[in-house]
Amino acid sequence: MRNACVERGVAEPLIEVSRDWLTIAFPRPAESETHHVAQLIAALHGENEPVGAHGRLGA
Repeated sequence: MRNACVERGVAEPLIEVSRDWLTIAFPRPAESETHHVAQLIAALHGENEPVGAHGRLGA
């Protein structure tokens, strides 16, 4: 799982193990990173729509 995250360029999961539970959390990128990535994707697709507050096109 960690290798797959590294291969895709995303943060490694946070893995916590206790006697009774296994918890895995996947950190989200900062809002500004999400916004920037969405703008780049829109530019690649030739779209000039503004990016919404949550980093989704047309939101």
